[in-house]
Amino acid sequence: MTKSGKKYKAAALLISAVLSVTLLAPGVGLAAEESFVRSFTLEEAEDYALKNNDGLKEYDQNIDKLQNTFDQTEYSLKRKFRVSDIDKIADSKVFKNMDKAPSTEVGRYDTDRKILIAPKELRTQLNNLKDGRAQVEEGIKIAVDKDYYAILEDRQNHDVLKKSLELAKKGESIAQVQFDNGMITKEELLQSKIGVTGVKTQINQTQNSLNKDMLSLKKQMGLPADALFKLETSLTVPDVSDIDVEKGVDSALEKRMEIMEDKRAIDINEQDFDLIESYYTDFNFQYKDGQLKLDNSQAKLRSDKHAVEQDVRQNYINLMNASSALSVLQQNIDAEKESLRVVQLKLKYGVGTVVDVLNAQQSIMECRLELAKAQHMLGLAKINYDVSTDIGLPGVSQTGGMGDAAQVAVQ
Repeated sequence: MTKSGKKYKAAALLISAVLSVTLLAPGVGLAAEESFVRSFTLEEAEDYALKNNDGLKEYDQNIDKLQNTFDQTEYSLKRKFRVSDIDKIADSKVFKNMDKAPSTEVGRYDTDRKILIAPKELRTQLNNLKDGRAQVEEGIKIAVDKDYYAILEDRQNHDVLKKSLELAKKGESIAQVQFDNGMITKEELLQSKIGVTGVKTQINQTQNSLNKDMLSLKKQMGLPADALFKLETSLTVPDVSDIDVEKGVDSALEKRMEIMEDKRAIDINEQDFDLIESYYTDFNFQYKDGQLKLDNSQAKLRSDKHAVEQDVRQNYINLMNASSALSVLQQNIDAEKESLRVVQLKLKYGVGTVVDVLNAQQSIMECRLELAKAQHMLGLAKINYDVSTDIGLPGVSQTGGMGDAAQVAVQ
């Protein structure tokens, strides 16, 4: 087999390998582009998905229910104890003048807890539910972004592969002439034909991937499967040069939902333990139980702080790796362009062949396929990092059953 024959076979195999690792997800393809009737930027697609998501609507319903329950409870307590804030009930004259039962009477602690602690627990549940909704919003937006970017990548790959197919066909034509003139073997001619077939196969696979990604995006947005639309946002490369991971960690430790929930739990448990101390001695079960709850909530905060910091730093590493990969691929393209320039000069002065030029052009096409994937990965890595430094993403239990999570809080 000649060098040119091996080159075409290698090109076909490399194109296949590149596309086989492309991120794909479930739509309508290029054939329908002429019929698109509605356009969405990335932000508009996110907003549309949030507006039509049934899980968020369920969250809103449960938040309203819990909000009404809390408002009624708060109003009743404020009126009864003549305070402007339920946090001030313990200092109110009405509460202090309430008849005090003997300190050994469990009913007295239970009564005070219902007045002083239970309403704050209800408020904490409400705040946690609202934060849970915000997390789910971020999860939905990332799902939309992933499909949106995958579609842009599919289209970019499709355009590159069309150019690659043109080059492969030119190579096949040259190989046919060489074979007719006894310059190459039949096996080498077949290798050039395989190269054309391979690129055609990859174009079909990219088309199928595009169809699936479009369908997946429609599902995320709440659009019917036969809806026609086009995407207006281009695949751009985010600037990550000025990211400070230490500031990212500090932001996460302040804003992440698990941290805020832990702090609220500690606040409740501290107040509850203070109340327990006023009624029970340190060898009483109620006292030990209250102390254990407080200790556990403090331990959970320490654990979650460590986990959040690790999450941010891991997302930062992923982001930097994606950025580095993009830089390397861009350098490869520049190098392949220089190689193309050299072989074009050789052809001009009669020391090179058209096949050499086609091979160099094919190498550039292959690098561009890899570059499109790297751009996609960098965009998603940046989104994941940004979310990890803010409220974060919902856990498996939340994404798997938003209705259940909301219902627990209401109950």
